[in-house]
Amino acid sequence: MPGWPTRRGIRTPAPASPTVLEAGEQWIAQAETDGLERATVCQYRQHLDLHIKPFLGHHKLCDLTPGAIQSFRNVLVRQGRSRMLVGKVVSSLGSILAEAMAKWRAMQARHDRWRARVEKRHTTRLQVGVDIPQKDGIRAMLDHAGRLRPLLVRAVFTGLRASELRGLTWDAVDLDRKVLTVRQRADRWNATDSPKSDTGKREVPLAPIVVTTLKEWKLACPRFADGEEAGLWLVFPNSNGEVSTT
Repeated sequence: MPGWPTRRGIRTPAPASPTVLEAGEQWIAQAETDGLERATVCQYRQHLDLHIKPFLGHHKLCDLTPGAIQSFRNVLVRQGRSRMLVGKVVSSLGSILAEAMAKWRAMQARHDRWRARVEKRHTTRLQVGVDIPQKDGIRAMLDHAGRLRPLLVRAVFTGLRASELRGLTWDAVDLDRKVLTVRQRADRWNATDSPKSDTGKREVPLAPIVVTTLKEWKLACPRFADGEEAGLWLVFPNSNGEVSTT
């Protein structure tokens, strides 16, 4: 076996490879799960603990080569083990490697499928009218939005995430400068925290339609004593002054 599985000529990094002992323990655990006879599992355990572990247990699978396996076989013979026993032990080692290889390939296949989905998502352009509504559709949506119009206007023209809209407070909205500052986010269970990264904390310019809509909404927006005293009432609260689940 020329090293651990490769992909495009690049070997798997050593830290990602299990040791022979780790792979052997997994092999035995699988044998027990598969319901192999107790005598067979005991024999596997002897091969691993008495013969494989002392010489190869700490080696990583990625470091095993045909030459290393042949040297291991020769050591067993020189130490007086019968050739029949040596053959069985080497066969068990081969089974350990084969099962570990199969698991690695399955893991790699899952990774490849995940990577393909991510790449497709980032390379496929959004289509107007399919993934996002056309301008006429947006206008119709806003015309019939009713009480939700301020929220939808903000979402359409600023690109804020739903969690950022929920957590937005009026002290973060500067209508004179026509800018809002994203400082926190909130989930639908009224739990708030900071954006995931420093880049998530940002200033967002406001288009004239957003400024006009927010000025009107600020006059009608429900305010609650606790929030008003602190100057931190939510821009889009529910009827209790808490984070909206909308």
